[in-house]
Amino acid sequence: MKKLITLCACAAVAVAFAAADGTATGTTTLVVDDDGEQCETLITTIEAAVEEAQPGDVIRVCPGFYRPESVRIDKPLTLTGDPKAIEAIDCFDPRPAVLGDLDPTTQVIIDGSDSTALASLVLAADDIEVAGFVFEGFANPVLPTDDHFFRRALDVSGEYSGYRVHHNLLRLNTVGIMLGSSGARETRFDRNCLRENRWGLAADYRDLINARIDHNATYGTVSFAFE
Repeated sequence: MKKLITLCACAAVAVAFAAADGTATGTTTLVVDDDGEQCETLITTIEAAVEEAQPGDVIRVCPGFYRPESVRIDKPLTLTGDPKAIEAIDCFDPRPAVLGDLDPTTQVIIDGSDSTALASLVLAADDIEVAGFVFEGFANPVLPTDDHFFRRALDVSGEYSGYRVHHNLLRLNTVGIMLGSSGARETRFDRNCLRENRWGLAADYRDLINARIDHNATYGTVSFAFE
């Protein structure tokens, strides 16, 4: 049975994580840069950072052009690019978006145009946060007859919850995000720009329970959402 998707307009919520005794938990920040030009680090791929990170860590991804990246995240992590750079993009710019028209020295771009991967990031754990990225080019040249194989920029498992996906640009994908949530904790998808995807948001073949989808913008997308 399909579950209800709750749509609402609400104020942003700040979340603090604490240990059982009420003290704040310590986290480590790992820095990723594809070419070492924007940040000084030895980690050049998101996959390497995810493998090294411990639950609760932060992965800061510096501007660059990342491809192909297809990473399964199976522990609670925060992945952050540059949300302010995403906010600076006009989601309603009437000019057609073209792969390669964004500056990788100011944007964190995950591009799937030269990859056959089904998704860029697969979120498969509780309490994963993703913010400040451009996800593009995860598109099928010809739609497969089985829609399980529609390429999507983000694939979010319905077996977990507590996801937060915000301040991202998802463009030129077959599906922007395939979103799921088990409902144990609230999941939120907000303040994203869904631009020129075939479908912006989909929730088919998985539970989507206790989820808020709000304050997003969409432009030039064939269908904003389908279940």
